[in-house]
Amino acid sequence: YKHRNQIERFLGRIKRCRRVATRYEEKATNFAGFI
Repeated sequence: YKHRNQIERFLGRIKRCRRVATRYEEKATNFAGFI
């Protein structure tokens, strides 16, 4: 369980990036406004 916290944070970061990517694919114009 030593590295579990690091792995949890890493997976959370990947999920966050994936959510942004899917949002970008769905609505590119709204994403441009989001930035």
